[in-house]
Formats: sequence, C-alpha cells, structure tokens
Amino acid sequence: MSTTTPKKVRDLRGGWRRALAVLVPVPAALVAAEFALTPYGLFASPTEQLAAASAAPGRVALVTWLVLAGLLLGIPAAMAAAWAVRRSAPRLALAGGILTVVGFALSITVPSSELLAAAAVQRGTDSATFERVATAVAGHPAVGTTTIAFLAAQAIGLLLLGLALWRTPSAPRWLGAVLASSGLLHVALSASSVTAAASWALTAVGLVGVSVVLLRQSDDEFDLPPTGVVHAATDPRPRHAPGDPRDVRRTWQWLLALSAPVMAAGIAVLRFTLPFNTLDTPDEAFSKLVANPTFTSAQVWFGFLTPVVISGVLAVLWVTRRRVPVLATVAGVLCVLGYTALAAADSVSPVLADVVAHGGLDTASVRPIAAALEAMPQPTTAVTVFVIGHLAGTVLLGIALWRSRVLPAWVGIALAVSQPVHLVSAMTGNHPLDLAAWGATALCMGLAGAAVLRMSPDEFDLPPAPAQPLAAPAVTADLPAPG
Repeated sequence: MSTTTPKKVRDLRGGWRRALAVLVPVPAALVAAEFALTPYGLFASPTEQLAAASAAPGRVALVTWLVLAGLLLGIPAAMAAAWAVRRSAPRLALAGGILTVVGFALSITVPSSELLAAAAVQRGTDSATFERVATAVAGHPAVGTTTIAFLAAQAIGLLLLGLALWRTPSAPRWLGAVLASSGLLHVALSASSVTAAASWALTAVGLVGVSVVLLRQSDDEFDLPPTGVVHAATDPRPRHAPGDPRDVRRTWQWLLALSAPVMAAGIAVLRFTLPFNTLDTPDEAFSKLVANPTFTSAQVWFGFLTPVVISGVLAVLWVTRRRVPVLATVAGVLCVLGYTALAAADSVSPVLADVVAHGGLDTASVRPIAAALEAMPQPTTAVTVFVIGHLAGTVLLGIALWRSRVLPAWVGIALAVSQPVHLVSAMTGNHPLDLAAWGATALCMGLAGAAVLRMSPDEFDLPPAPAQPLAAPAVTADLPAPG
C-alpha cells in the first residue's frame, strides 16, 4: 500500500511583511520630493508654469517620473497601512483604509500640471495658448470635484489610520500622532511647495510607524498561514469573544465582493463604445474622440471608479493566496502595477479631449499638446507597464484560480484567456469581441468576489487582536489528601 506525501506549500508571509514594510512610506516620500523639486509654486499661473518648465526642463521631467512612481505605488501602500493595523483597531482601520485608498486613487485622475507644461514646452506652445489650455483643464468640473474629494478623503483617512496606529501596541505612539495630523496638514500647508513638501514628508515619517508594526509582527500575527501549514498558536481558547463588535471582517468581505467586477465591467463598456481603433494614428484617434462628446465625458467621469481599479485582482488573490502563494504573489504584483498603470498613464489627455469636444477649446490649440503627451516617455512607460502587467498578470491570475480549485476550472481558464482575447480584439478593431473579453474578466472576478463572500470570517482573515492580554491559564496539581 503506497502513500502520497502532500506537496508542501511555500510560506511567503515573511517576504510579504518585509516587502510591504519597505513599500508603505515610499509613495508619500515621492510626493514630498515632487513638491520640493517642482520649479514653480502650487498656485503659479499657467504663464509662470510654462516659463519655469522652459527654464528647467530636466527638473520638470524628473518630477513627472516621481509623480508616475508615486501614483503606481500609492494604492497598495494605503492598503498595506490599513492591513498592518486592522487587528488592533479594526473599525478605525476599516474607515481610514477605505478613505485613504479612495483619496490616493482619486489623485491618479487629477491632471498633472507638470506633464502638461512639459508637453507644451516640447511643442513650443506660446504663453497665450498655454494659458487658455491650462485654465480650461483646471476649470473642468471633474477636475475640481476630484481634487476636493482627494483632499478630503486623504485627510480624514490618514487621521483615522494615524489613530489606529496610535492604538497599535507595537508602534511608537508619536508616529501615530504624526500620521494622524499629516493629512490635515496637506490642506493647511498647501500655500507653497516647501510647506506642501514638508507635510508629505511628515506623512512618510508617520508611515514608518506602519513599517515598524509590520517588521515586529510574527507571520502568524500578519496573516493566515498557507493551506497545510500549521498555525503557530497553540492556545485553544477563543482569540476574541463571539460577537465581538470590533470584528468587521464581514464588512471587508462584502466590500471586496461587491467591488470586484466593477472596474472590468466599466472598461468592457468603454471599450465597446470606443469611437476609434487602437491602431488609428494619434491624429485620427483625437479627431474621432472630440467628435463624440458623450464618450469623452464618460471617459473623464469614469475616473471616479479608480478606487476599485484592483478590487477584482484582490478578490482573486484572496481566494488563491493560501493555496498557491508563489503564483498568486507573482500574478498579484504584475496585476496591481498593470491595472493601476491603466489609470495613471495620462490624466491630462482625456480632459483635453472633453474640453475640445464641448467647445471649450479649438482643436488647433490642443492637438499639438495632445500629440506631445502621446509621445512622452512617462505616459509611454505607464502604458507599457499596463500592457505587460495586466496581460501577463491576468493570465497568471487565471492559472492561480484554476490551480487553487476554489471555483470550477472553467472560471480560471476563462480569466486566463480573457485578456489575450482583448489584445486580439484591440489589434483588429473588433469592439464586440473586446466587450466579450473584458466582460469575461469582470464575470470571473465577480465569481471570485462571490467566493470571498462564501468564506467564514475565520477563513477570510485573522480575528481582531484581544483588547486585553489573555491571562495565563491556571495550573492545578493533584495534591494528596490530608492525612
């Protein structure tokens, strides 16, 4: 009689902890550097922006690279911060994490003045034309709404995350106070680039406290173990009281399940209604865009879905991370960067097209700047990250879903082939096929979200940490009867 030894599942939790500890403060530090290096003030006029960009093109180019890096890393860093403090302050981490993710995600859709100025300098745009273009972009209703929402969400979100960090025993409390105050200081100290840079530097310092928490946690305090790995805790007593009001795991499950298919479904509709083909020249694409004002408006306001840009990816990762951790990790890194890069590639061009489509600017003034934006290395790099990341990542994500066996095999296979089919449809201009491809991605991510919802809270995540340390169990011994 032969026996089969189960294949050992690798435990990557220690690597995840250390990687997230390094990641968490980086985006805020990049934003601080961006403000410090920008050669003009926050409230500089378009004329002053153009003059400064013309005088210091190298600095402006460096700033645009910092902006791109910060945008790509901001959402995962905010999620990691909420993850690190979720057990010590569950409700604060829930509210603060959601608001911070929303704020950081919406910042991706705010048009970059540095990118716009750099494009204008490349094309030799005169000051009067740039004044009209920059004013029209800044005055777009979506831009103002997004900016206000970003400032409010990040300020309140960082306040709550800072309070959660304050309540986390393994973190220095003063770092929690710094983090809690920093989001409000982003608004209060926005008068100049120097003070804005200082406020974001404080955020980076505060987030170092999150890094400390992650580095001090054991793997078993960080996450559930991979399937087949025994949890180190041997205490048989409940780790939290039944019905603990601090336990918000079901709320996290519902949020992840409901948001999982949203972004892919929205992209499916946009790709189906796209008024141009991927292989059209930039001039052809721009002309077709501005002839369709309904689409340009939808494209701009679609940016408000950016907070859920990786929700579907997270849903698949959540149901696969314990069964196929290596594959899930590789797929997750590629997908998080790839899908985020889709939103971060170019926040200026959609607004420009919408302004022209609605008669706010003439095509002759905008087309050269739009063409320059199309050719700039920063947007081109973001598009490359998107194409490679979301194609290769989604294929691996589908394979991970198939190998984990948490859903029928066809779900993983459909997810794996959906984005290669999208690539074929994009190259051939077949919009109905593109709708089917992205629709399949949305369906599979939605089914993964449903699988998340079917988990018990204890299968989904670790429970809240005990509010008070558990007393040591009493030890009794059999004593001889008195004689």
